[in-house]
Amino acid sequence: MKIMEHIKLIDRLANEPLNAHQPVRAYFRYFGWQVLKRTGLNIPYRFFDDCRIRVKNKFSNSSACAYVGLPEFNCKVFLLHFLREGDLFVDAGANIGLYSIIAAKSCGAKVLAFEPEASAYRELQKNIALNNIGDRVTCHQIALGGEVNQLKITTNFGVQNHLRFPDDEMEPGVVVDVRPLDDFCEKEKPALIKIDVEGFESEVVYGSLMTITQPDVKAIIMERMGLGRRYEFDEDELHANLLKMGFKCFSYQPFERRLVPVEKTTVGNYFYLRDMDFVKNRLQSAKRYRCRGKEF
Repeated sequence: MKIMEHIKLIDRLANEPLNAHQPVRAYFRYFGWQVLKRTGLNIPYRFFDDCRIRVKNKFSNSSACAYVGLPEFNCKVFLLHFLREGDLFVDAGANIGLYSIIAAKSCGAKVLAFEPEASAYRELQKNIALNNIGDRVTCHQIALGGEVNQLKITTNFGVQNHLRFPDDEMEPGVVVDVRPLDDFCEKEKPALIKIDVEGFESEVVYGSLMTITQPDVKAIIMERMGLGRRYEFDEDELHANLLKMGFKCFSYQPFERRLVPVEKTTVGNYFYLRDMDFVKNRLQSAKRYRCRGKEF
């Protein structure tokens, strides 16, 4: 990485919510990790509360824990404020398990974690073991989709590995199993579902209709980055269908615990919520957390 690229990244990291009040420390964390990661060590790192992650250079989201404390801050704090002990949380696109760890260890929730890519799945399992939450987290090395199937997943994009159709020869990959979420939620419905699947969100929702249409599901956190076009999915149609199911779209301001209605979506993480009295009560009544000197 060139010097100017380092400087731009440091400036961005210094403005993250948990770094903005202590930019000098953010600089030291960045340079410290740059030195330490070159040792090749797998370092258990306590990034929040009593949650630990194995920080590895290969997985940029683990490095982000060292840099900013809670990557995707708004989403993770919403999860902390919303979930309660005994809730079921679905982590679709779990990667190495940041959301699953927080849900199980800090909130006491039960977790179904889905990650199809082999190296990320192995790291997910190790992180679950590191936090001693195997009794609350069930991991599945499969991709969620609209039907039972097999697709190819790329292997050369790191945390942005994504599904490809079998006849796509443009990118290297390996075949993975695909199943609908409905197959896993017949007996118990989740309170919260997180979907981060690099553009495959429409298929995940389609395979979750029997689950999502149940009133138990109060909230969906969904990353929308315009990547649905790689599968010829219409993300605006997905958004409209969720609204028809009774969800409303919001952003979340975690320090104020305030939901802000979203009229027009572009790219980013969005919160699809329903039964708003229930959701707001949970957000307002959740215990307070502290990380890097800030309370939320």
